[in-house]
Amino acid sequence: MLNIPPRLNELWDWFSAVWAFDYGDARPLSDLIKSNEGAIPAEFASAVADIVSGARRPNKKAGVKLLVPARELGKLSGTLMILCDLRDKLKTGATEAAYRNRMKPIDVIEKLNRRIKIAKGQAMSEFGLGSEETIDRLLREYKDRVTKWPVV
Repeated sequence: MLNIPPRLNELWDWFSAVWAFDYGDARPLSDLIKSNEGAIPAEFASAVADIVSGARRPNKKAGVKLLVPARELGKLSGTLMILCDLRDKLKTGATEAAYRNRMKPIDVIEKLNRRIKIAKGQAMSEFGLGSEETIDRLLREYKDRVTKWPVV
């Protein structure tokens, strides 16, 4: 459903763990390496090697300013992007979806927009965020990182 490469979808935990490392939380990556008995997917070998050598370092300054815990970045952004992607796909098929649900096409789209707003509101509440701008920045970073795949 989500517009990401299938292999990235399979390795989402690794993707999220490296993302968390970039903001100063090495625990998810450490846990993954331990749970996989040291087996690192080929797509992440270079990134992990750079981390071990010290060539890749976390941005601690950005990590301190980060309002969402680093380990939650991948999970939160992925969940919100699924909702946004679903909305965008249904916009093109709103007439058919509306017909099946005995609704007007605009009502289908508005209902999806309300659900996205509720999900963003829940994320804001969960992490104590004051504005939707933080969520929107997170989604922009998500898109940038996915666009660069397989470079992590």
